[in-house]
Formats: sequence, structure tokens, C-alpha cells
Amino acid sequence: MNTISTLSIRDSIYELIKFAKCNQRFVHTRWGDVCLLMLTDLYVNQILGKSNKNKVNDSVISLMKNAWNLDGKDVLVGINKGTPNHEGGHNVPTKALIQTGLNFNKKFLAAVAIERIFLDYPQECIEFFNYINKTSYLFVGQYYNKCLDKFYGPNVGWCQTPSFNSINYTEDILKDILTNLKTSNPRKIIFSCGQAARVLCSELYNKFEGTLLDVGSMSDMVIINCEQFKNIAKRTHVSVNLTKIKNLLRIYEKSLS
Repeated sequence: MNTISTLSIRDSIYELIKFAKCNQRFVHTRWGDVCLLMLTDLYVNQILGKSNKNKVNDSVISLMKNAWNLDGKDVLVGINKGTPNHEGGHNVPTKALIQTGLNFNKKFLAAVAIERIFLDYPQECIEFFNYINKTSYLFVGQYYNKCLDKFYGPNVGWCQTPSFNSINYTEDILKDILTNLKTSNPRKIIFSCGQAARVLCSELYNKFEGTLLDVGSMSDMVIINCEQFKNIAKRTHVSVNLTKIKNLLRIYEKSLS
């Protein structure tokens, strides 16, 4: 195999909607260029990521490889490799990925599907999150604001994660999540915590029966009018679309129930 490809962004969105519509557990993980590079030994002892800034070491590579092996009929994996319209980022050599010995012969979604559904497909965004927001959730991320509930549902807890280098704190974050699960009893867990989300989804797959949904930086767009937005690193697709995002939020505020 010399190529790694993904579904189109549109097809990826409809695949997500199909799973959400069934009202059954599903798992969605997102592997951007930095995540894929963390499967290789190309950047050992270096810092990767413009926003998340994760220190790569042998332990991190091992964690990411184990997370990559997560597999199941209810698991949807999004990657940037081969994704049309990926904005910038690192070049991820296919050869280096193949040499890891990991399985890349899978049906992949576009990793950017969640952020693009918000920005470019408002009707599909409304449909998707009107399925998602009907059940309770535990939020795992740097910040929490009640405005997230419009998209994700009734919030029953928040596990705060570091602003940077979260991948090296996954053990502590996992303990916090498991502690919360004992009392909060959510139907799903929503992740907005960078590369740590890939590892946490893998670790929780057999420990939690509900949906595991990595929404990435979509949450940053949802809180754009909130105080927390001032204190986070701004991704390019967010900073160049501020007016568009604010206009979309007015639509979503009226249309999400």
C-alpha cells in the first residue's frame, strides 16, 4: 500500500450523522498531522503542534501507537492524511507511517469533518447536534462554559486539562475522568483536549459504555463570545473566520433544541 486516503469532508459528515441518528454508542477520534507524526520516530525529543505544543518522547509514541490500534464497528477514525482542503500543517510522509507496521488499510473519515460541519454545513450541523445534545455529557478540555450545552447536551461534569502538552498528562486526566464517572453517570464524553483525546478514547473504550466524541477545536468556535475565548490559543480556521462564526452561532442558537 503506497497511499492513505480518506472520505471526502461531506461524506465524512454524513457518516457521523448516520451513527448519531441511530442513538447508539459510537466512538469518533481525530488524527491530525501532528498525531500521525507522533506514530513515527521522526520528531523524538521535539515539540510538535502550533497550539497544543506536545513534547514527543518514546513514551508518547508508545501511547499513540496503542491508541491507533483502537478498532471496532462503532469506531470512526478521522485523519488528515489525504484529506482535501487541509489548511497548512506538517507534511506527513506516507512511507514513515507505513514503516511503523501499523494498520492504515482502513476506512478513514476526514479529521476536519467536525470543524467543517460547523463552518460550512449549517443544516447538517443542526441535524447532527440535535441528535447529540439529547443526552448528558462529561466535558474533557481546557475550559468549560454553559454555552457548550446547546451543542453537546446537559452537562454533568468537567475534567480540566492542561493548555499545552496534554498528551503527557493522560494518566492523570484518565483518573479524573474515572472518578467523575462514578458519580456523574453521563451518556457520553466530549473531548476538546488535543492529542490526549486519542489516547483517552482508547483507554476508555472498554471502561465506558457511552459515546466518546472528539470534537477538537469546534468547542473554541462555540465559546467565541465567552470570556474563556480570550485565554486560549487561536487556530487559523478560527481566527480567520471570526465574523462567520459569530453569524453561524446566531443561527445555531435558534435552531438547536
